[in-house]
Amino acid sequence: EDVVAFFGIGETFPTLGVPALLGRDLGPSDSPDGQEPQPVVMLHYRFWERHFNGDPTIIGKALELNHKNYTIVGVTPANFSWGWGADVYLPQEIGNDQGGGVVAKLQPGVTLAAADAELQLLLDRVSKERPHSFPERFKVDIRPLTFEVRRNMGGTLYLLLAAVGML
Repeated sequence: EDVVAFFGIGETFPTLGVPALLGRDLGPSDSPDGQEPQPVVMLHYRFWERHFNGDPTIIGKALELNHKNYTIVGVTPANFSWGWGADVYLPQEIGNDQGGGVVAKLQPGVTLAAADAELQLLLDRVSKERPHSFPERFKVDIRPLTFEVRRNMGGTLYLLLAAVGML
């Protein structure tokens, strides 16, 4: 059976305010800078129920994915959804050619534009100190988490809303 994996780094789960139902979240020590990620995995609740019958003693046991063993360190809460239907969550290697996004929580009262400007200045300064760690051209573009949800599921959500409205 195919397993959908989502790769994350750092403190994604705590930043999103999602404590593990069982065990622990993936953390910074699972994705050491410039090193191979630790062989650990966090299970989505639905996957845990379907494949392990909701066994509460699953933490510390092994799960084989793509012929590699991973130690199960946690299980997400039942209502958690991140990674577009992921079954498991794995730490991602932090390397020089990584693109993509970062999840962060803004302090109250800080606008997206102010955060964009401040982070761009910081990254410009760091990129001069470590040019090999950044692409030649990059731009900060902070967006609310709901932007990604609407972008990836917007059509489905509007269709569902229209269907409910017709009832």
